[in-house]
Amino acid sequence: MVCRLALRTLLFVSITAVAACNSPFARYAPEAASPAAGPADYRIFIHYELGMHCTGFDFSYCCILPPYNSIQAQVVRVGEMPARLGADPADPKVVVEPDSPRRFRLRYRVVDNSFSEFAKLLYWEAMFDIDGDGDDRENGETVSNAEWTHLYLYTDLKGGNPTQSSADAEKRFVGLGPLALARDHGPTGAYLKGGDLEWSGEQGTVVFTKSPLLDNVPIRLTNPRIWEALGLPLTPLLDSEREGKSFRTVVEEDIQPFQVAEVTLVDADSGEPVRGTGGQVVRYTGTEPIDMPACPRCHAGPRPNTPYPGVWEKVEAERS
Repeated sequence: MVCRLALRTLLFVSITAVAACNSPFARYAPEAASPAAGPADYRIFIHYELGMHCTGFDFSYCCILPPYNSIQAQVVRVGEMPARLGADPADPKVVVEPDSPRRFRLRYRVVDNSFSEFAKLLYWEAMFDIDGDGDDRENGETVSNAEWTHLYLYTDLKGGNPTQSSADAEKRFVGLGPLALARDHGPTGAYLKGGDLEWSGEQGTVVFTKSPLLDNVPIRLTNPRIWEALGLPLTPLLDSEREGKSFRTVVEEDIQPFQVAEVTLVDADSGEPVRGTGGQVVRYTGTEPIDMPACPRCHAGPRPNTPYPGVWEKVEAERS
């Protein structure tokens, strides 16, 4: 189960637990470029709002939670006239400046973590009889699709419903037909291998669900005016340690619960990284917390926090 700590200690525990759990992951973390002062420099602020997520291994027999991590970011031009940068109205993946013709993209990846299926978990190939006809081997009938069929949209991921319809025939259900999940992609189409962050717009990312009594209940997946790669099927397992292996061979020591998201500002046309006035590539990193059922490794005893006894004392106090 996902472990929950009080907000005032969660961040500190998360930061310190990486080294304390004898994690080898530090060697994969890139060094963030040191910012240089100047009117043409940019800062990228990366976060993931859900905190520590938890997923499983073999979805053919047990589902804890689906793999679902997001990279969310803001990009700011600093200097005498600072500005938070939004998107080209014609292309939600293109970053524009309010007073400049320059155009960019925010290219994302998770360091040493570009795939999940087979070597890390069984999800897109785990069969599930979605339509209940007794045959779970029909095209698209997998757990990766079945888990999302309670969500739907009409025209887009911004809550668009121009005709104010509630007819099932007009609903486009996530996980079915053209909205079926491709391998290593999330429910909104974001690719774990990497790509460009997308602007959530003035409404945020919004889908609908329904109940026996209510139709078109909106669910806001992301707040407005955020750059995002939403619902990435991330695991706490590194490519370099899992490639070519079966997910059934995963051991506790393989689990690295603090993955590193990396976002680079690139030219919209050439794809070349943008450099600040100090010559450094505009590239920043953020934490993607994701675990498998091994929460006790870091949260059920004082061992990970031995160098920081005050943290464990707070955790114990909150339990009582």
